[in-house]
This record gives sequence, C-alpha cells and structure tokens, in this order.
Amino acid sequence: MDGKIIVQGRELRADDIQAIRDLIAARPDSTRWKISRELCALWKWQTVTGQPKDMASRAMLNKLNERGLITLPPKAQKTGKNTQVFFEFPRETPEPICGRLDGLTPLRITLVTARSPDAQVLHEILSSHHYLGFRTNVGETIGYLVRDLLGRVVACAVFGAAPGESCPGAHRAENPERLDDEVRPPDRAA
Repeated sequence: MDGKIIVQGRELRADDIQAIRDLIAARPDSTRWKISRELCALWKWQTVTGQPKDMASRAMLNKLNERGLITLPPKAQKTGKNTQVFFEFPRETPEPICGRLDGLTPLRITLVTARSPDAQVLHEILSSHHYLGFRTNVGETIGYLVRDLLGRVVACAVFGAAPGESCPGAHRAENPERLDDEVRPPDRAA
C-alpha cells in the first residue's frame, strides 16, 4: 500500500497496516473481537468517557479485510442461540402530564452516557415509546433526559455520531455540570 487511506475516520499509512498485521500474527488463535479491543488499547482509540471504540475498530478491521489489506481470523461460529442483545422493559404507561409548561418548571436537563445512572431509564423510554423500539446503542451515542419540577421525565433526546467520528457535545461529558442547567420559559409581557 502506498500513501495513506482513510477508514472509519482514521488516516492509515503503510506502517499502521503492518502494525495491524503484526498484531494479528502475534495472536493466531485470537478472535476478531479480541483483536479489535487490543487495537483500541494499542492506538488509545477510545471515547471521551474512556471506553474503547470497539465497534469502529471492528468495522475498520472488516473493511481492511474486505480490501485484502489484512487477513482476519474466521468469524466465530454461532451457537444457535440468538446472540443479539434485546432490552426487555416493563411496558407501564405513565399517567399523562397535563397543564401548562410554566407549571412544570424549572425543567432539568441531564446528560446520559453509557455508564450514567439514567442510562437504564433512557433505554426503557426508547424501548417502550420509539416506533422502532430499542435493542442496543451502535457506536458512540450521547443522550439527554428532561425532567419537570417533580422529577418526571417529560422528554428525551439521543444523538449518534457517524462511524469514526465523535458524538456532538460528547466532549462535555467530562464536565456534565455545565449541562445540568435549569430551563425556564421566557418571561411573558402581561
């Protein structure tokens, strides 16, 4: 390979491809998943929360394998069980929240990352109310929950990054107190 190529948002040169080949050769009995995780550690390829960018790494390895630049070990055999993770949550319908917005304020916006306590709450809401349901996050995502004066969730939002990119606003995950601001409706002239 001459020059450089960009795969999964990473610029790769010939020595990077060789480093991947050496990693694979040094672990002939390893799985694709383990190689991906080791590559993340070797290149310090991680999210702003410190988690390995394993999905991006595996996608990059698969693309390099498809292009014939590396040779990955064979895919693991399926056990016959459904290996995909599905979240099952109780399908309770909360009481409708009625009234004017100014009666619910101040609203509180909280950042939801994969390891935050509200991750389960966000997944439950998506599983119960999104038209596609919820199975699992793919790639780097960042979410927000909006709670009213009584702590009831009134809204949520989830943003995902393109493969190989960082999620918009993810750098703020290191400083979440900046996001936990009260939101009030604007004062109305009488």
